[in-house]
Amino acid sequence: MTDPQNKVVDLAAQVEERLRQEAAELAAAEPKKDEAPPATGGPDDPRFIMRCLANNERGDGILFTALQRDQYVYNKTNGLWYQWEGHHWSIDKLNRATTAVESVAVKYLDEAAKLRAEVDALSSDMAAAEEKAENCRTAKDESGARKATALAGQLAVQIDRVNSKLKNLKKRVERLRSVRGAANCLTWAHCVEQPLAIVGDEIDKKPMLLACKNGVIDLETGRLYPGNPSDYLVRAIPVEYHGIDCVNQDWEKFQREIHGEENTLVDFVRRYFGYSITGLTTEQYLSTFIGEGANGKGTMFETLHEVLGELAWSIDPEMILEQKNAKSSAGPSPDIISLYGRRLVVASETEQHRRISGAKVKRLTGSDTLTGRAPHDKYEVNFTPTHTLALVTNHAPKGLAADFALFRRLLYLEYPLRYVADPALEARSDPQNAAIYRQRDPDLPRRLLANQPGILAWLVRGCLEWQRDGLKPPDKLRAAAEAIRRNEDHLARFIEESCRRIDNDSRLLFKLFYGKFEEWFAENVDEEKRYKPTKKSIADQLRRKGYQVENTGGQTYVYGLDVEGLLA
Repeated sequence: MTDPQNKVVDLAAQVEERLRQEAAELAAAEPKKDEAPPATGGPDDPRFIMRCLANNERGDGILFTALQRDQYVYNKTNGLWYQWEGHHWSIDKLNRATTAVESVAVKYLDEAAKLRAEVDALSSDMAAAEEKAENCRTAKDESGARKATALAGQLAVQIDRVNSKLKNLKKRVERLRSVRGAANCLTWAHCVEQPLAIVGDEIDKKPMLLACKNGVIDLETGRLYPGNPSDYLVRAIPVEYHGIDCVNQDWEKFQREIHGEENTLVDFVRRYFGYSITGLTTEQYLSTFIGEGANGKGTMFETLHEVLGELAWSIDPEMILEQKNAKSSAGPSPDIISLYGRRLVVASETEQHRRISGAKVKRLTGSDTLTGRAPHDKYEVNFTPTHTLALVTNHAPKGLAADFALFRRLLYLEYPLRYVADPALEARSDPQNAAIYRQRDPDLPRRLLANQPGILAWLVRGCLEWQRDGLKPPDKLRAAAEAIRRNEDHLARFIEESCRRIDNDSRLLFKLFYGKFEEWFAENVDEEKRYKPTKKSIADQLRRKGYQVENTGGQTYVYGLDVEGLLA
C-alpha cells in the first residue's frame, strides 16, 4: 500500500512547480511602470497579449495594430479608415474596422479559455490536496495533514489570482464590445508608436500602376501582378484584366466607324486614351471632342467611364467656365480635391454662349501642384495632378483659341455622324447631309460592355503604343484648331470685312475705330455684347498685329487703318 505521506509530497512537488511557472509567467506579463507591450512576440504570444491587457485601452490599440496591419489603415488628413481589398485599398464606408475590433476581443477570449483550463487543473489539484489532508487526519498523520492543508491553501490563492485575470479579461471583452470601447481601441491604433496610419499624401502616387479587380497592371510592361499594401493604391478599375491580347471586336468596330475609318485617327484615339490611364501629365494637350448629339462620342465616353470606374471622373463645367464672381480661396474646394488620383477627367456639354476660362483650363491641364480641401478635412492637400482633361461638347467652346499658350495645346476631334432610327428618311429630308446618317443600334451599349476586359486591354495596348511612339496627333486635329482660332479672332475678321489699309502716316481716332468694332461685334458675334473685348484689349491686339496705337495730345489714334471711309 502506498504511503499517504509520499503522495502528499509528490503532489506538493507538482504544485510547487506549477506555482513557480505561473509566477514566472505573471512576472513576465506584468508590465513595469510606463512599460509598453514588447515589439516582438506578436499577437500569438500569450505574454504579449497579457501585456496588452495590462496596458489598458492603449494596449488594446497595440494588439489591434498587430492583428490588423496591412488590413486597415487610418488617413490622418481626412480622418477616414481604409480597408485592404486584396489588391488595393478602399475607404471603409461600412465601418468594418470597427467590426475588426472583435479580433482583439477574440484574442483575449482565447487567453481566457487557457486560464479557465488552468483553473480547472488547479481546482482538481486542490480537491486532491483536501482529500489527502482528510485521509491523513483519518490515519492520525498530523504532519501530512498540515502539509496537505497548506498545499490546498496555496492552490486556492493561485486559483484566486487566475480568476482575477479571468475577470479582467471578461471586463475588457465587454468593454471592447461596446461602442465607446471599440472607438477608443481604434483611436489608440492610429496613435501608438507603430500606428496603423498614413499622412494621406502616400495615396495613389504610382502613376504607372493601375489597380483592377484581379491585380495591379504594370503599365510599363502590360503585365499583371498581385497588389502590395505598401503601394497605397486606392482608385481602382472594377474590371478584370485578362491580358494584353484580349479583344473586344464590337469596340474595335465602333472605334473605326465613329472615326470615319481613318486609321491614323483611330490609332491616335487609342494612344490618347491609353496615355490617359497613366497618372502622368507629360502630354499637356487639351483634346476637345466636338459634335452634336447621337454621333457616338457620348457612347464612347460612357463606356470608358463604366470600364474605368472611379478612375474616370466628370466635372461640373463651371470649373472651366469664366465667372464674374470668383470663389473665395479660404473655403473648402471639393471640386479640386475630387480630382485627386483620377486618371481621365471629362468636362461635357458647355453651354453654347458660355466662354471657357483659358486660365482655369491651363491650370487643369498642366503639371503644377493643385491645392484643395474637402468640406470636413482638417488640412489642405497639395497634390500633383494625375489626370488627363478632355472636353466633350456639342459646339466648339468659345475662348480657347484666343489664348496663345493654350492654343498650342488644343486638339479638336470632330464627330459628324448621326445615328438615327431611319437613315433613309433623314437623308431625304436633309439631302445635303445624307452621307452622315447611320442606323442606330439600341443594343450597342450593352454589347460593348459585355466584354469590358477587352476594352481594358485596348487601353493598355494604347498605353504601350504611346510609350513607344508618343502621342503623335494627326495634322487634321491641329488644322481644326487653327480654323477655329481664325474664326475666333474677331479683330482680324473685323479688319478684313470692314477696314481698308492706308499708309502708316495716316491715323484714325481710336474711339471711332472701337465704336465701329462694337457695332460689328454686336451684329456678327454677340448682339448682347457680353464678351465684347475692352478698348485696352483691342488696342493691345492691334499692336500685336503690327499696327501703331499712340496717345497724342490727349487723344488715342490708330495708324494705317481706315474704317468704312471715316477718313474720306
